[in-house]
Parts: sequence; structure tokens; C-alpha cells
Amino acid sequence: MHRKVGDFVLDASKLAVRELLVRYLVMPGRLGDALAWLRFLAEEVL
Repeated sequence: MHRKVGDFVLDASKLAVRELLVRYLVMPGRLGDALAWLRFLAEEVL
């Protein structure tokens, strides 16, 4: 999806004009998995 949408872009007044929304369900007892996924997003996508 990132390839289709492109990079996050702000306009002159700091409002997002292009963004990628990510939804991720954190299951009880699986916080470590969620943190690994967020780390991946931060390093590879954002």
C-alpha cells in the first residue's frame, strides 16, 4: 500500500495531505508481537 500512496506529506499549515493509515489489533498477552510490528513499520515504511 505504501508504494501506491507514497510518503507522508504535510502542507504549509502542517496538515496531512497524504498519509497511510495502519490498523493493528493488539491481542491480550501478545504485546511483544505488536512492538515488533511497530518497530518494523518505523524502520521500513516511515
